[in-house]
Amino acid sequence: HHWMEEGLATYVEPLGRTRIRTLSAEQVWGDLVRDMPQGLPGRRDPGLDCNYDWGRTYWGGAIFWLLADVQTRLRSDNRQGLEHALRAIVAAGGTLEELWSIERVLEVGDRAIGGAVLRPLYDEMKNRPAPVDLQALWRRLGVVARDGQISFDERAPLAAVRRAITFGSDRT
Repeated sequence: HHWMEEGLATYVEPLGRTRIRTLSAEQVWGDLVRDMPQGLPGRRDPGLDCNYDWGRTYWGGAIFWLLADVQTRLRSDNRQGLEHALRAIVAAGGTLEELWSIERVLEVGDRAIGGAVLRPLYDEMKNRPAPVDLQALWRRLGVVARDGQISFDERAPLAAVRRAITFGSDRT
């Protein structure tokens, strides 16, 4: 599950840098819009568990974590996000210092967010292509890419979700 580790780092590191104000929100979302398509599956893609392509490992994993974050926020009325699942996993000892099964990671994370998000998403993406319409997701989040520039549509249906992902749940 190398894609899970590398995808997580690819997704959360720039968001963390935004939260400490060393990267702008426009830079982070611009990079995601530009680079995430590298993680989209091809027609015969065997799924994240069986594809060792660089783009699928890093950006396919990042897509998984973005979807998990959005779904968690939608299920919780934006009160919880991926960070809540990750904090619980780390608090329970789930770090690189201890080898955990994928089942344990998913179970601890899902329990922390009070519902099944990680496990069903993993089951959907682990051994089949599971295409994602990134353009539709960007529109729903209010991420607008035009002429190489990023702006935000605060009227988009998931603009508050985007803000919470970017700045944390307490800053929506």
